[in-house]
Amino acid sequence: MTNHRYSLVILAISLSTVLRAGEDAFAGLRRNCCYHVAHCSSTEKSDASGKASGERPHAKVPHPAKPNAASRALPEGFTAIESERLVYSIPNFFYFVYQFPPEPGKRLWLRINDHQFIERYPSGKETTFNILGRAKVEKLQGTLVIRVDRNDEEPDPADSHAFRVFIADKASETQRLYYSYPQINSGAWVYLGEMMSVE
Repeated sequence: MTNHRYSLVILAISLSTVLRAGEDAFAGLRRNCCYHVAHCSSTEKSDASGKASGERPHAKVPHPAKPNAASRALPEGFTAIESERLVYSIPNFFYFVYQFPPEPGKRLWLRINDHQFIERYPSGKETTFNILGRAKVEKLQGTLVIRVDRNDEEPDPADSHAFRVFIADKASETQRLYYSYPQINSGAWVYLGEMMSVE
């Protein structure tokens, strides 16, 4: 009889230990969940302020470029984009500081897919650029993009009114932007700014 009572006592102690361990584990899980929710909330707030701080913004995705956008005849000296360049060469994000009107200040650039960038102004206004091809400007290897002035039309690289930008590779030792606007500078490449926080 004594042995039976002793066994019951041991069993009761074991069950109590298991229940206490379960409560501790649950409390730890609850703390982790609360931290995760708080961290996500603070991340969302920081994303909302990214426009002012230079952090990566959430993009408003424009109409996607048509599949043949990059298949049009490229200007002399430019070549088509190879798929591996999208991974190893072409930036996903950067910004530069624009010194002149309209809207001087940080201009954020975000690659939203394999075919397009957006440029975000300090006011939140966005401009879409289609990726056209690879190029070499001022001894730098990089990517040619062209501004999309209307969402329902594909810009023609040969158009004398087309505004083009050269983006240096993200692995380049010198990371600079150049622009070409044949309507006013006969197609010459003009320094635009230094690329910052390149990813």
